[in-house]
Amino acid sequence: MSNGFVVSARKFRPDSFESLLGQDAVRETLRRAILQQKTAHAYLFCGPRGVGKTSAARIFAKAINCLSPLDNGEACGLCESCKAFEEQRSLNIFELDAASNNSTTDIRRLIDEVSIPPQIGKYRIYIIDEVHMLSTAAFNAFLKTLEEPPSYVIFILATTEKHKILPTILSRCQVYDFRPISIEVIAQQLAHIAEIEGINAEPKALNLIARKADGGMRDALSVFDRIVSFTGGNVTYERTLESLNILDEEYYVRLVNHIIKGEQGSILFLLDELLEKGFDTRIIMNGLTEFMRTLLIAYDALTLPLLRLSQSQAALYNDLAKRAGKVFLYRAIMQLLSYGKEYRNSNSKRLLAEMTLLSLAPMDNDSIPYPPSSHSDNKPHTPSATIPNGQHTATLITPQQTKPVNTGIASPPSNEPQRSTPSPAPIQKKESLQPPSASNPIRPLQTRPLTSTSTPHPQAKVPQETLHREKVEGVPAKEEILEQESLRLTEEALITEWFAWANGAYAKDPFLKNTMTTSIPKKDDDGKWRVGVFNSMQMNALEKIMPPILSHLRAVFSEPSLQIEVQIVDAQQWQGEMETANDWLHSLLQENKDLQKLVTALDLRIAP
Repeated sequence: MSNGFVVSARKFRPDSFESLLGQDAVRETLRRAILQQKTAHAYLFCGPRGVGKTSAARIFAKAINCLSPLDNGEACGLCESCKAFEEQRSLNIFELDAASNNSTTDIRRLIDEVSIPPQIGKYRIYIIDEVHMLSTAAFNAFLKTLEEPPSYVIFILATTEKHKILPTILSRCQVYDFRPISIEVIAQQLAHIAEIEGINAEPKALNLIARKADGGMRDALSVFDRIVSFTGGNVTYERTLESLNILDEEYYVRLVNHIIKGEQGSILFLLDELLEKGFDTRIIMNGLTEFMRTLLIAYDALTLPLLRLSQSQAALYNDLAKRAGKVFLYRAIMQLLSYGKEYRNSNSKRLLAEMTLLSLAPMDNDSIPYPPSSHSDNKPHTPSATIPNGQHTATLITPQQTKPVNTGIASPPSNEPQRSTPSPAPIQKKESLQPPSASNPIRPLQTRPLTSTSTPHPQAKVPQETLHREKVEGVPAKEEILEQESLRLTEEALITEWFAWANGAYAKDPFLKNTMTTSIPKKDDDGKWRVGVFNSMQMNALEKIMPPILSHLRAVFSEPSLQIEVQIVDAQQWQGEMETANDWLHSLLQENKDLQKLVTALDLRIAP
């Protein structure tokens, strides 16, 4: 037994041109065609679902068959033709579903029917919905009738997939493209319906429903009916979020703030809180991706109006975007998109989400320092400084390269003559890695202490932050302000930083360490930096660790556009000075004592 309830999508379906919302151009074109009596014999309405294609076809069919149309092109609604249409007993207006009538036999039956003239009104109108479902044979059988139908026949075709329609069909129709309905129009219509139905609805909740509808009025009305039933007629923002299983943007604001500040613990706790609320990791990460995109648009005042936000929301998003930075937002979006590609193949969805979020945040050197070198475990280690966005800006410096800050305490006399400027000297470190070329040794960037009495070099760049030395074996931390004498991007300086990173970051990972030390960046004739590797395994490994290395190098040399391309090359051709495989092996053995012991123990040789 029916309870008499009619869903809002049917109850408030447009029945006139004035009530057809969001399609102003289509509406005015059809109305003027009726007034000027210039109706075509075939129309094709294209657009996404729920935007009014079938409703517009019904309104148009009713208006052109009206016996006494109004001056504005609308149907009168009082004549016999209008009443028959509204009571669904019209013999002149037919609706067909191409999904279930898509064969050649169905089209032939339609062709036979068009030979019968209308009984009431001027036209026999056929509305064929989802016309792209017709088979190719059915389309071909329909071509002749569609091109030259009887004078009293009009075809109105509707489809959501215009690209599936044959070009021969498109050329025989007047094509009208329906666009998605804007969020403002949908929200206004929902507010109007809520007022008519006596439903208490918060504007913020209606705006959320409109955004969820993705431009479709029918989808918005269906969601509205569901939430009205869920809330008992009191549609609030919180209850709407709960019903739609959507995260409040407040969570994303908190999450982005934690990421910017590098608060890894808070990131994990917030992710755990959202998982406890029943949200899937994919929903969380997809929402964060969309929120990052919103911030990227909100960063620029010129693009901010595209978001159509309230004044308070726009100010909040713009402030958060400025604090995050455009470069950070772009990289975060690209990394989150990569997460979506890896999600399907991941065996641990939560771990993948955690690692992705943590990778967005800058690493705290106090909690996650560089791994100490295996050759200097008993020596103090100096971590690199960080800037607000978490990118490394200071070079790795060994104790031999620095002098203590002048504290005012007299030092014991020395027989060595005093020098105003320390002379550069290579690092004397046991088993330190050097570039393969012995004829042109690479010298590291030199540093000198900056005291109150010394005069800085005119071109020197002083870091903005103080470097804190770690406490190692009870040695208290000391604060040193280091001045770099040269940050100019040269091949010598770049290779020095490259080796310093390999010695520090991957000292306990022989594969990555050897990959970096045997794959040295070079500048080709085109001015591009390239790194040559000798197999796909090295290439994959280097490409994965390249983003943090590039961030470090860009900050050190103040070159934000620095790029290093990884490619597979022949070892002898790339390294030049190595003429034979034995030379290459000899070079590797000099830099890796463990490998030397293994080769000696197994008596390995390279086959001729």
